[in-house]
Amino acid sequence: MKKPIRSRPRVQPGVSISDRNAGAEGWTMSVTKEAKGPKSAVVEPFLVNEKTASIMLGVSPRTVWELERKDELLVKRIGRRKLYLVSSLKAYAEGRKEVE
Repeated sequence: MKKPIRSRPRVQPGVSISDRNAGAEGWTMSVTKEAKGPKSAVVEPFLVNEKTASIMLGVSPRTVWELERKDELLVKRIGRRKLYLVSSLKAYAEGRKEVE
């Protein structure tokens, strides 16, 4: 019996699989590398999902949920999505209570 042929995962031109899994910083770097024409600036996101927030803080997603429940992180809901403010993550990491 022959094994079924597996198709390779679709990859965007010029973006390696490791770039897709690198998180927010790796993604923005890979996008700017591929930009044609004039040099484009790297844009830092204002909002990130819980997985990226946990990577940025170096904690588990569960810990991010607990910090949000204790009102230590600011959250913005867009539809059903729960997005965390990057400025709130930075303030928490620096030990500040308030976001500037």
